[in-house]
Amino acid sequence: MVQSLLGTKVDTRIKTIYMVDFETMHQRLAHPSNDVMRQAGKYVKDFPKVEIPTEHFCPGCAQGKMPNKAFPPTETRATEPFELIHSDLKSFPIDSYHKF
Repeated sequence: MVQSLLGTKVDTRIKTIYMVDFETMHQRLAHPSNDVMRQAGKYVKDFPKVEIPTEHFCPGCAQGKMPNKAFPPTETRATEPFELIHSDLKSFPIDSYHKF
């Protein structure tokens, strides 16, 4: 048996389940810019109207824009091709699905 809430008075607690704020949308949509959030309503059907704050600080966006640290200076020099190889290694604070 399926019960429907259509035509009935909906409790305010149920309404809050469907409330969407800017922070939630920003995180769930992979951190889009404010311009993308403004334009999304034009191109996406039933996109919720979200109030975009004038001052918004997202730690994930800030961390993603940070440059990597430079390599420390060293006295070791390569004498042959490919004897010494430099590469960027990035560590992530969260383990992957398979714990790597």
